[in-house]
Amino acid sequence: AAPAGARVVEVSARDAGAFLEIVVSDNGPGIPAAVRGQVASAFFTTKAQGTGIGLSLSRRILEGHRGGLRLEDTPRGARFVLSLPKDPRALEAPGADRLALLVDDELALLEVLAPELARAGYRVGLARDGREALSEFEREPPDLLLLDVVMPHLNGVEVFEELKRRGAGAATRVVFMTGYDASQHVFDAAGVVSPVLRKPFSLAELRAAVDAAPPL
Repeated sequence: AAPAGARVVEVSARDAGAFLEIVVSDNGPGIPAAVRGQVASAFFTTKAQGTGIGLSLSRRILEGHRGGLRLEDTPRGARFVLSLPKDPRALEAPGADRLALLVDDELALLEVLAPELARAGYRVGLARDGREALSEFEREPPDLLLLDVVMPHLNGVEVFEELKRRGAGAATRVVFMTGYDASQHVFDAAGVVSPVLRKPFSLAELRAAVDAAPPL
């Protein structure tokens, strides 16, 4: 038995029809009712330091395999349930004709956003810097380009200007992402009219920006 006052984490598995569920619970203080609906949202955190990506990323990975992650009611502590389908055929993803190129040097952000774009019906290409973005664009111009602003080698605005100079991807819609408020003068100088997502942003804001994005 655990010493009095010790934090205990229990992991178990259970059959749930078409799914196998893994239950992770503890005897801690639990999760306040006011934030229960937000704990798996991207960029939400109750910590003084932290990205708020961990649970969101876990949920996106599970959903990418046709499973899920949910918080269950419990009289003490917290209880999370991870579910995955038993039938491998449930893992087959529907075909997607549109290509989205996601460009950011933050790997954790790519891992959160890529499944969301896949669920929206896109094939997703990834690039970690400006040069890689141009190379991927040349290989196959995407239907949607999500560009971080501050990146190694070439920043997002420089990538945008280079694509405009080349006359490439006239039908490609562009959305910028940035964590720097001071970027606005850079957008103005480059004549950028594309939506700009300010980090941290919600997935609802991402979807709205994608819908509003104009072509290059």
